[in-house]
Amino acid sequence: MKTRTKVGEIINDTDSQFLWWAIDKIVNWRNTTLLTNLIHIQGTYDKILPIRTSNFKVNNGGHLMIVNKGKEIGDLINKILS
Repeated sequence: MKTRTKVGEIINDTDSQFLWWAIDKIVNWRNTTLLTNLIHIQGTYDKILPIRTSNFKVNNGGHLMIVNKGKEIGDLINKILS
């Protein structure tokens, strides 16, 4: 299944009032607590949550990149943990 199709299914299956609430909270969240043990992996092609800061970037990775970039992400996590 294509990622775009999966995203459409998720959106269609989500209560619209909750979806808009969640989008607002994600977009407008201003974190004031910096975690020292946080590792942020982000796709460079994420149209839902664009990159602001990231420790590691996955080239051409979208919001659901785990679907089509799972091996690359797994290899990256193994490298980080080793």
